[in-house]
Amino acid sequence: MIAPMDDPSQNVRVVEDAMDPARAAALHLSLGLAGPPPEPGERLRPFFHQAYFWDPCPPRDLGPDGHPRPGTGLVPDLGPARRMWAGGRVSFLGPLRTGIPAERHSTLERIEHKTGRTGPLVFVTLCHEIRQLGRVAIVEWQHLVYRRPAGEARAEPRPSPAPDDETASARRRFSPPDLFRYSALTFNGHRIHYDRDYATGVEGYGGLVV
Repeated sequence: MIAPMDDPSQNVRVVEDAMDPARAAALHLSLGLAGPPPEPGERLRPFFHQAYFWDPCPPRDLGPDGHPRPGTGLVPDLGPARRMWAGGRVSFLGPLRTGIPAERHSTLERIEHKTGRTGPLVFVTLCHEIRQLGRVAIVEWQHLVYRRPAGEARAEPRPSPAPDDETASARRRFSPPDLFRYSALTFNGHRIHYDRDYATGVEGYGGLVV
């Protein structure tokens, strides 16, 4: 069952950010990138926006996986509460600069109910529009899937195949400290990225998830 939002304007969450250059510098150095970090007013590298627009919630609103529970934010209570990443897409439309305030307008675009081999699945599409100085700089779509908690009709997770139509690629091996620091800078509390015991013993992964 597909349930597009009748009025997306009623499902919008706005987060403001001062775009502190120190956060971009911390991410730049944590990734070991060449050259100096961006100075105030300079354009961010692609995907550095993920270190901004934190939307924290109190501990009582977190699920056992470290993510905010459905029903406590933009995503409603959907029944299945185990969140997994299903895919995404990003359009870079203009520069996003450090030191200049910006806004992220997040919209719940679509909810789709399906049944898989592990039971009920709920697919959710979120759209994040990042604006600065009155212009849209970035649009990002996130596709999420919610399923039963681990242990209920549990099956070994299967990795999604990587796309094979890239125009450029690079390889890098991330250590546990790398994953922890990246999770901290992006304010991503999902335990599969930094809690090995949880990732392997509860979620059933072979190790930490990059």
